[in-house]
Amino acid sequence: MFTVDIPALSRSQAAARWLQLSPLMPEDGRAEMDQYGELLLAPLPSNRHQVVASEIALQLRAQLGGTSATSIAINTRIGVRVPDVCWTAAVETILEDPASRAPEICIEVASAGNTEKWLLEKAAAYLDAGAKEVILIELGGRIRYFDASGERADSAFGLRLSLPKV
Repeated sequence: MFTVDIPALSRSQAAARWLQLSPLMPEDGRAEMDQYGELLLAPLPSNRHQVVASEIALQLRAQLGGTSATSIAINTRIGVRVPDVCWTAAVETILEDPASRAPEICIEVASAGNTEKWLLEKAAAYLDAGAKEVILIELGGRIRYFDASGERADSAFGLRLSLPKV
């Protein structure tokens, strides 16, 4: 039986590959890269998805101060991943492209094409890359909080998030 045994890129190799692929990426920021250097392109999220992400970013800044941002590339153990929203107390931690360390909070807003497995793998990768909390916002509006020990009943940062009526 034919098998392929190609090792994943190291974090430094992944960062270099990400920069190499940058000219090929769409301008809307809907690109990620797997741990082998393969570019992963996603369709543009729906308008509803974008409104939810923008509103959550505003709520993070209002409740925590610091810096919230959308579409920040983060170098993780499963490649370069891009949460819909993130928050950090120190903006300089996310200016490197891709960021070598995840910001304190990473948020994924589910899209119709996402599976729970995909979202949970990304959550685990963000936590492994240094995030203190990952928030998953499901299509039905359920908000789930995760930290390094697993799912939590509420935010470790004391966040009270509400979704816009869209």
